[in-house]
Amino acid sequence: NKDSVIRPEIKPITIFSSADIQKILTEVENKNSNFKTMVYILLYTGLRPSDIINIQVEDIDFEAKTLNYYSIKTKEHFIVPLHDTLLPILQAKTEEVGKGRIFEYSDPKNMGRALNRFLDDNDFPPKRFNLRTFRKTFISLAYQSGIDLAMVSKLVGHKQITTTAKYYNKINIGQQHDAINKFKTSSK
Repeated sequence: NKDSVIRPEIKPITIFSSADIQKILTEVENKNSNFKTMVYILLYTGLRPSDIINIQVEDIDFEAKTLNYYSIKTKEHFIVPLHDTLLPILQAKTEEVGKGRIFEYSDPKNMGRALNRFLDDNDFPPKRFNLRTFRKTFISLAYQSGIDLAMVSKLVGHKQITTTAKYYNKINIGQQHDAINKFKTSSK
């Protein structure tokens, strides 16, 4: 039937477990500041690699604790708050760089290659994780932590909350258990 619309399959999302995150944060301490900063920004902002690759020292406002960036994907400028854990990492990197771009990577593909080498060196399962795993993890953990889905959507630069809900949000079994127990019948 030529009128049929084939919908793309929505694959189950993969996020980092708590143990994965702990291992990444422990092992990243042994890496150079370029890679370490990339990992922390991806983990604590949920931004796309293409959003962060061209961040300049001047885009970071330490007093207001914000990051100003341009999203190549959405063709918009955004200002997002910075997590307190991220501030000392960014402070050290901006002092090292002085002015201009904070990353030495030429494009997101090089960022991905660096991540793949890191994951291989630290015995993570092959081809299980990629740069987008940080975004998926941020969105899922932010929502699981009690941050409203609309706020999560705003933080990561989605134009519509449905994008956040449909493609990125992984509700854990604990939340599902809490939700199902809110269901009451008239007999009890």
